[in-house]
Amino acid sequence: MLEQLIALFVVSIVVLLGAAFFSLFMTQSSSFSQFQETQLFFNHLATEAKEADTLVWHEEELQLQFPDFTLSYRVQRETVLQRFRNGRGFVSMVEGVEDFHCRVEEVSAVCRVQLDNGSVFERRVWTMKGVIKNVVEK
Repeated sequence: MLEQLIALFVVSIVVLLGAAFFSLFMTQSSSFSQFQETQLFFNHLATEAKEADTLVWHEEELQLQFPDFTLSYRVQRETVLQRFRNGRGFVSMVEGVEDFHCRVEEVSAVCRVQLDNGSVFERRVWTMKGVIKNVVEK
């Protein structure tokens, strides 16, 4: 009987430690996933911004204006950065976003994403049409 209690105790300890390590691994994995999502978002944004006519920051959203449509990025449902086309439909880009803000300059924008885990990412994106227009005018 004593041997069974000791075996049960050892199994319980192993299960509890396994659950604790699994929880720790999932937390780190989630953080890495947010990092990947944010980097993919910035890569996607940079590609789209290159083709845009203009970049505009308006009412807490970044707008990429094209001749026939507008793409916009804003935080919805409090923590999800989403992409919209002409204000309709959406694609979730990054989850766990605490703050999203862009500072638009003449032909570029510096965008900053702060995640709920405290990580901050920042990247400048350019509209190539604006860059070319400025070069031609000078």
